[in-house]
Formats: sequence, C-alpha cells, structure tokens
Amino acid sequence: MYWTDFFIKRPVFSLSLAALLIFSGLFGYAHLPLRLFPKIETPMINISVDYPGASPNTIEGSITKTIENAIAGVNGVNYITSSSSQGHSEINVIMSVGANADMALTSIIQKVASVRGQLPSVLEDPVITKMESDNNPVLLLAFTSEKLSREQISDFLNRAVKPRLEAVEGVATAQVLGGEYAMRLWLNPAAMAAYHVTMADVASSLRQQNVQSTVGGLDGKTQQNITLNSEINDAEAFNNLVIKHTNNAAIRLSDIGEAKLGKESNKVNAFYNGKPAVMVFIKPQIGANPLTLVDTIQKDFPAIQKQLPVSVKMNTVVNAATYIRASIKEVIKTMLEAIVVVVLVIFFFLGSLRTVLVPLVTIPLSLISVCFFLMLLGYSLNLLTLLAMVIAIGLVVDDAIIVMENIHRYLEKGYSLSKAALVGTREIAFSIIAMTFTLAAIFAPIAFSNGITGRLFSEFAWTLAGSVIISGVIALTLSPLMCTKVMGELNTGSPLMQCINNTFTTIKEKYLSYLQITFKHRRLIMLFWLFSIIGCLYFYQSIPKELAPKEDQGILQVISSAPDSTGTQFLANNSAKLDAVYKQMGEIESAIHIDGIPSEHQVLSFIRLVPWHKRSLSSLQLQPLLQSKLDQIAGLQSVSIVPSVLPGTQGLPVQFVIKSMADYKQLYDASETLMQEAWKSGLFLFVENDLNFDQPTLNMVINRNAATAMGVTIDDINQSLAIALNENKIQYFNLSGRNYKVIPQIYKNTRLNPHQLNDIHVSARNNTLVPLSALVSMQTVTEPSSLNQFQKFNSVTISGVMAPGHSLSEGLNFLQATATKVLPGSMHYDYAGNSRQFIQEGNRILWLFLSAFIVIFIVLAMQFESFRDPLIILFGSLPMSLMAAMLPLKFGYATINIYTQIGLLTLAGLVTKHGILLAQFANEKQVLGLGKFEAIMQAAEIRFRPILMTTLAIIFGVLSLVFATGAGSVSRFDIGIVIIAGMFFGTILTLFVVPVLYLYLSSNHVSRYTSSQVVGEPVC
Repeated sequence: MYWTDFFIKRPVFSLSLAALLIFSGLFGYAHLPLRLFPKIETPMINISVDYPGASPNTIEGSITKTIENAIAGVNGVNYITSSSSQGHSEINVIMSVGANADMALTSIIQKVASVRGQLPSVLEDPVITKMESDNNPVLLLAFTSEKLSREQISDFLNRAVKPRLEAVEGVATAQVLGGEYAMRLWLNPAAMAAYHVTMADVASSLRQQNVQSTVGGLDGKTQQNITLNSEINDAEAFNNLVIKHTNNAAIRLSDIGEAKLGKESNKVNAFYNGKPAVMVFIKPQIGANPLTLVDTIQKDFPAIQKQLPVSVKMNTVVNAATYIRASIKEVIKTMLEAIVVVVLVIFFFLGSLRTVLVPLVTIPLSLISVCFFLMLLGYSLNLLTLLAMVIAIGLVVDDAIIVMENIHRYLEKGYSLSKAALVGTREIAFSIIAMTFTLAAIFAPIAFSNGITGRLFSEFAWTLAGSVIISGVIALTLSPLMCTKVMGELNTGSPLMQCINNTFTTIKEKYLSYLQITFKHRRLIMLFWLFSIIGCLYFYQSIPKELAPKEDQGILQVISSAPDSTGTQFLANNSAKLDAVYKQMGEIESAIHIDGIPSEHQVLSFIRLVPWHKRSLSSLQLQPLLQSKLDQIAGLQSVSIVPSVLPGTQGLPVQFVIKSMADYKQLYDASETLMQEAWKSGLFLFVENDLNFDQPTLNMVINRNAATAMGVTIDDINQSLAIALNENKIQYFNLSGRNYKVIPQIYKNTRLNPHQLNDIHVSARNNTLVPLSALVSMQTVTEPSSLNQFQKFNSVTISGVMAPGHSLSEGLNFLQATATKVLPGSMHYDYAGNSRQFIQEGNRILWLFLSAFIVIFIVLAMQFESFRDPLIILFGSLPMSLMAAMLPLKFGYATINIYTQIGLLTLAGLVTKHGILLAQFANEKQVLGLGKFEAIMQAAEIRFRPILMTTLAIIFGVLSLVFATGAGSVSRFDIGIVIIAGMFFGTILTLFVVPVLYLYLSSNHVSRYTSSQVVGEPVC
C-alpha cells in the first residue's frame, strides 16, 4: 500500500488531523500580538552634556572628543556621530540591528565614568540614555488654554499627567515641551554699578542665603525634628534678598533688578493650529508594541481630561496606532477580496460548486494553522505576515487543484472515484512534495538573513513557507478524501462543464501546435533564453532603487531653518507664516510647529492630514504642493518630509557625509561645491548641509597684564559674563514640593549689542569696580554654530529629499560620482541614517537570490536524484519570469526596494513549480519507455491544465494587492505588480522554454529494461 492510500482509507484519521490543525491554529492566533512590523530593535545610545556658555570649539575639545575616544571599541556599534554646539555636546551611538544594546549601554557608562576626571569639574554628570534610533513618539499631544500660560500648563502636566503617563508599561518618557517654571532674577548692569554690586556678589548672596536646612533634631525624653526656614520660595522673598551692605545700608535684589516667576527659557515655543500650546511627546521603550501602548494610554484619556483645569483642552496630533490599524484593516480587506476572487477562478475552471470545496477548504486550514507555527517562533501578526497570507491564498490552493485535476483525469479514463483518488494521488505525490519543499526552501536564506531585510522579512518568509508546507500536507491527506466525497462520478454533460472543457481543449491544442513549431526553432528559443538572462542583469542595474517606497501615513513633517545670525524673535515672526500656509490646504486637518526644535534656529512641524477616505490626494502628492508654498516664505528655508515607514530611520532620506582630518572651513567649501552640483542636477527637492559659517561670534580677548595689575582674576571675568548672559541656573528653589531653577541674567534690553557689555563691572583691588571695557577687547567674527564629527572625523553631512520621480539610488549615485570628482584626496565620503541602511543592504538581495538558487538546486537534486533536472527546472523558469517581473519596474511603476525584491524571490519559488510538474512527468514517461520528445510532449499536454489553473489562481489571488488603496497601499502594489507580471508572462514563456531545455539537458531516464529509445525523438 502506498503511503498516501492510508489517508483515503482512514477518513476519520484524516478529518481528525485537519481538526487538530484548525484547533492549534486558533490557539496560536489567540496568543499572537498585533504589530505594524516584526519586532526589530534599532537602538541608539545618546550621551548629552551641558556646559552653558562654552563655545563649540571648547565643547569639542574638552568634552566631545574626550568621550568619543573613551567609548571606542564598544561592541555592536554601527557608527558614531557627535555635535558640539554653544554650551552643549551630544554624541549618538547608533547600534547595529539586533545588537545587544544593554551590554553596550553598560560598557559606555563605565567608559564615560572612567574619563569623568578629564572633563571640566563644573559639569554635571553626562546624561546617558538608550532609545530607538528613530526616536519617534507613539503619541503627540497638544494642550491649549485661553486662560492659562504655557508655564502654568506645563507645571500642571509635569506634576499630574507626566507621572501618570510614564507609569504605563512600555512608555520610556513623556516629555513635556512648553516651558518649565524658573525664578528669573533680572539684573540691571547700570544699577549694579551705581550700588557697587558685581555679578559675583549676587551669586554669593544666593548661595549663602538660600540653602536647604539639614540641622537634625533633639533627642531628649521625646524626639523632635528641627526644620529651619532657610529657603526662599517666592518672588517677593527673592526681591527682599540682601545682596550686600554699603555704608550701613542694605542693598537688596529689588534695588538692582527684580525677581519674577517665569519661563526657564524663551527659545522653545510650541503652537497648535496657530495657538500657544504645550506639547507632550510620549515615546516607547525599545521593543514596545505601539498598538498595545496607545490603547492602554487612550483608555486613561477620559480620566486625564477630567483631571485637567477646565480651560485646558487636550488634542491628539500624532497617533502611531492610526496608521497601523488602517494598514492592517486594508490588508485584511485585501485578503478577503483575494479569497473571493480565487474561489470564483476555481469555480470557473471546475464548473461545480461541490468540487470548489476541495481547494477552498485548504485556504482557512493553511492560514489558520500557520498561526500556531508563528506562535512557536515568537512572531506576531503584522503587515508582513498578513501580506504573506494574502499571497499564500493563491498558493495554498495550488496543490489541492493539482491533486484534484489529476484525480479528475483518471475519472475521465473510466476509473471509479475511490480508485481514481488512490492512483491519481500516488502519481502526483512526488511532484507535490517536490514543489512544496522547493517553494519553502527558497525562503530559507531570508529566514536566516541579517540586516534590516532579514529582520523584516524573516516572519514573512516563515509565514509563506509554513502555509505552503501545511497546504502540501492537506493536499495529500484531506484533499484526496474530499474528492471521493464531493466530486461525484464524472459528469461532463452539463453545458457549463462542456463549455469549460471545450475552452481548455481549444487553448491546449493551440499551445501544443505552437510548441511543435518551437521545437523546430529551438535555437531561436535558446537565444531568447540567453537574452532574458542578460535582460535580467540589465534591468536590475538600470532600475532606480530605494530601501522602501514612501507610504501615505496621514502625516507630513516640515523642518524650517532660519539663518544662524538671527534671533528668537525673527524665528517667531517667520514661523507664524507656516500656520498661514497650513490653513490654506484643505487636506490638512491640524498642525503644530515648535520654534527652537531641533536646534535653536529651526522650527519643527507635525502635520496631520484628514483621513484617507476624505481626501483625493495622498501625502506623496501633497508633499511637492506643500513644498512650493513653503518656498515662498522669505526668511525660512523649509523642507517637507514624508516620514519613513521603516523602523530605525531618522533624519532626511539623503544623508551623505564628507569626513576628513582637515579643518572645518575646507569641509564647508567642499560641501558647498557638492551642494551646488546637487541643485543643478534637478534630482533633489531640497538640499542642505549641517555646517555653515554664518554664526556671528564676539571674540573677547582679555588683557591679562591689565587684569593682573588691577587685581582681577580670569575667573572673575568668566563668572561675571556667565551670570550676566547665560540662562544658567545658580541653584534651585522649592515651589509646592517641586524644585525649580534660579536663573540670574541681565535684562534683554541691556544685552542687545557688544557696546552694552561695557556696563558690566567686576571687582578689583581696593574694593573698586572695573568696567569690562578696561579688561577686554572685542572683535566680531563668523564661525559655525556647531561642529560635527562622524566616526571621530571632522564632518559635514549633506541632507536632502529626492524630487518626485527620482529614487534614493539616483541621488546617492550622483553625489558619490560628483564627490569622486571634486573632493580632494584628504576627504572621504560615508553615509548616515536612511542612506546608510540603503547602502548596507546594497546588493544583499543578489546574495539571497544566489543562496536561494543553491538551496533549491540542492533540494531538487536530492528529490530528482539528478543534477541535470534541477538545471532544467531553474534555468527554464527563472530568467523569463524575472525579466517579465522587472518590466513594470523599468517603465516606472515601482522601484527596486525591499518589497519588490521579496516579490521577485517569491516569484522564483512560484514559477519553479511549473518546471517541476513538466520535468517530473516527462521523467516518468521516459522510464515507461518513451523518448525525450514524446515524454516532454505528453508532459506538456497533461500538465498544461493544472499549470494554467494554478497560475491564474495565483494571479487573481494577488490581483487585489495591485488595486489596493488607503494606508500601506504602495508596498502592497509593489509586491503585487512584480508577482503578477512575472507569473503571467513568465508562465507563458516557461511552457515553451522548459520543454526545449529538457530536450537539450535531460538525462536518459529510459528504463534499463528498455532496449532502445522510441523512434522519432528529435536529435539535439
């Protein structure tokens, strides 16, 4: 008894096996989390150090380089960037995908601690945090009020809402951006000089008279703690603070200025739809599930709203879950459409509702059962696993269709139902196993691949492979049994069946006649085959490439930059014009802009578009329209951005780094030349660099001889200027249980130009005051506002956005070619952010194809016990199909990206099934005594119908991807168009090329008991 007979003769066992698959699948489904993408950790470790008042050069030399040198050698690091700006050092350590970030964090903390003694002693400890490299919020909330100021709203949020949000599992931080309270001590230099008071006097008085008491207690018969009102807690008390005594008179702070409860800084201000607002950025922990996190937080929204002051309104600007849910909803909708279409296609071929049940049952059995498999692997239901299920719909019915068609063929020969099922299943079992393992094997390289492609698509690969394997099991166990129950005895008398059979007969006869002609001109076919191989290579090299297509996420971002020489008021006046632009566009639902973010002279905007079904333009179409309006705002250089949908990317899409040991001026000149060429090329919508020599800097040179003669120390001058000009805290004060900064500073109208600094006095010998003009000379120079490094080299990064119709590969290739021409030998180029991901993935897909080819070849060789048959199957199927698949890409319908590449790899597995069916059947006929020609002709005749049926089932199953709309539709279109084009044209060509190659390459499978080949076989 052949092993497949067991499942036909033991129906209870077969049905129980199917029930077990369904039950385990439902169990797995109930335990699968729902996500946008597979869980991928793309961590970044940020080291931030504040040194108020220090110049970029000082920051770089005394802090940034010291820390960079210390953290060298940390394992798992992709690259390191740093920025040294006025009073601030920031170092970003971007980890490789899948690296152990916790171990790296521990190592970095230890290494930074080891050089703490080499850093300036006045610094607070560096802040070291681990975060996602894209650092995007899952929720962005805007709080507005007609009555309360930003400081009042911020204070309430920090006290009542921030702790509540950060207590939610999975929340890393809830960052309140709007203005912390601070006690601002506004000083008048002229009044200070009149009262003989210096900046040092103010600082000393504060430190002596505003202290936290720790006096202990009494320990007598009863224990009593002692509290001492040594702290100053309100503006009135600060105004009454005695700074010094002169001529027995107390000089108070109110005599030389005033204390006011105000904002810590006026440089960062947020606006929601043009109204002052306070923003809350809720950022997830690494690996947290955005859907679960947002759901948990939103459940608490009603309670938070009740807790807010009556006049405060809470608005959601960005909700990451909105796009995720919309995308998943669209994929599920596509899946249901695919099922309906495939059922209709099968019905068209079979002409009977009862027989449709045989392949139809395979769909839910395979798709549900694979969920248990995913659960065991620790995977999730996400866009990619669901996309794999959509593609699988057309695949999982293939094996059942082939089995059923073969049984049907034996019914036509007059066999009974039971005997037809037994014989038909036995005959086709080997082909089913070969096709199943071949298609599953092609995804093995993806499943074990590294990089962003491997991490993203391993779950896709396992889902598709698992579904196919399960469908193969069902096709050989349950499908034959169902055929004996639902097919009934052969009935070809119905008009529908006659019409279907006549149609297939006509098509088959046409095909066979053309195949005969093909054999006569097989050398031309071989030339065409060689041409298709060359065509594949040409198309792959010439088609534009990018990491992933842009998706309409319902969000746009805008980064606007003002010249570094301008002040905060200039930025505020011009950023207000952004709101006017946003209000003009009907597709924009709401918008925020934040002055002073991401840097002091920049504005960051988040724009939420109206829902997908309520607008006619996608975010990709809106981007250039918005850009044209932004370009009309004088004073700001703005760029509109469609955010990347992939995890782990930050910044603009194009990030081209020039690095060198040369000085920054040389780097700047080189970058300007490169940028000019980039603008001329027309490839870019926007280009900028991060190094500009446009920051006016007042260079103050101390006359050390004069200072020494007058008894003035360098530290006296430094401290006086730091207190007068910096927004630097001297100490803290307590207000209702929270500590806030105490910040002394001279009035704004006394620090508008260099001449006003002469009013600042320092204490000299004999208790006299000396004006600053007697100690320093001043000269205005222009310097960069920040000094950046990449991998410990001085660097400048050219960032940009590609113009519509141009891909990332075109932009990077142009910059690379131009840099090779214009950069001196001492300078080199590199990549960061999205561009670096793209370059690192590079030709990974080519290695995946090569690996897949080798794996399939080995699997087929083992199954066919031949090295020739795998070559016939692979070379006869792949070149034409892949070339056909890349035709729509060549015509501009899509780019080569991770989705189209995975589509090509999937296609390779699909089309090899045709070659397997033809080669396996022809081999069997040779064993029975036929020659190569007769064997392959019979194979073409018998296997034509199942090949056509399975091909159309796949095409129509995937067709819904091409017509997808809404969230995430671009990636679905890309993978769908590749599979459809490749299957349609590739199948037609394969039906002619495989037979020709079979004649050329196949072994002699004639049984050793056969004395000779059949006469009439063409000589090859």
